[in-house]
Amino acid sequence: MGRRKLFSARYRSGLTRMEIVVLLALFVLSLAIIIPGVRIARWKMARPICSANIRSIIQDMYVYGTENQAGFPAVPPPVVAGVFPNGPENFAIKLQSPSDRAVIHRLFTRRAAAGSPLACLWLLVLEKYVKRKSFLCPGDPFAAAPSLLYARHGHYACFGVPVAGGGVSLDGVGESYSIAYPYCGRMLAGWWNIKNSDASTIPLASDMAPLQDPTAKGTFRRDCTVPLDTTSRQFLYNTGNHDGWGQNVGFCDDHVTWETNPYVGQKHDNIFTWASTAVPATRGGGETVRVSNGTAAGPRQLPYKPPYDTVMVPVRNVHTGAW
Repeated sequence: MGRRKLFSARYRSGLTRMEIVVLLALFVLSLAIIIPGVRIARWKMARPICSANIRSIIQDMYVYGTENQAGFPAVPPPVVAGVFPNGPENFAIKLQSPSDRAVIHRLFTRRAAAGSPLACLWLLVLEKYVKRKSFLCPGDPFAAAPSLLYARHGHYACFGVPVAGGGVSLDGVGESYSIAYPYCGRMLAGWWNIKNSDASTIPLASDMAPLQDPTAKGTFRRDCTVPLDTTSRQFLYNTGNHDGWGQNVGFCDDHVTWETNPYVGQKHDNIFTWASTAVPATRGGGETVRVSNGTAAGPRQLPYKPPYDTVMVPVRNVHTGAW
């Protein structure tokens, strides 16, 4: 009887407090090791898919250009030079019987989307050159679903997505990429065509450009004007995609490279700034696109001939996803 009680008591006592503390510590330590590894593996897997998307978009821009007098897709230039719609819009084009051709006609004849970089890309969708899902980067924390082709009630929606309860969101969750600002003043830029002899050095598209936000906390801080820096602070001037480690950049000859900083334009131009006066450009400086109520104030007096000053637009807040 005594031995039975001793045996029973030994196994009823369970773990001691110290043993529980040790197990919890080991569990927390395991999570600390595993979670960063999972995140790194996730964005490394996203990179080749993202690269393929950008290459596909650029190749389809070339196909569009060969069929449209050598010009890349473009809506009318901005009414005021350097001022353009930042992000997606509902241009309120009301159609009784929506059709791609009707929307395209309105875009060009009524200037509904004047100066909109994303409307330039949306022409590729309307003309059926690119599938909507090709604009989604798996490393984008905000892009979750392909855009609708049309909003409800026949209104054209550029990169809008459906929301619960009906309607369309224009928060941009259906788009992950930026393009080189396609205008010089109120005319199309010299790089916006398929005939560039130095195409391999001209950036044309990239992961979404970051909105300048030098007061944000931690890795959400962005200051695209800082000099080239290869330390752990590199997120300061990188896209919000891929956890800020870098961005895929596609060039006019359709090759795409992974870049850990934005100083990849001609003569090491920073593709997220314009009007940099630093020599060399990697010393930083320049201007960034500023946004107010969905309207961007950005590039003015860009050079029409090489070397070009490339500026990727639209821009997006890497913390909130707001345009």
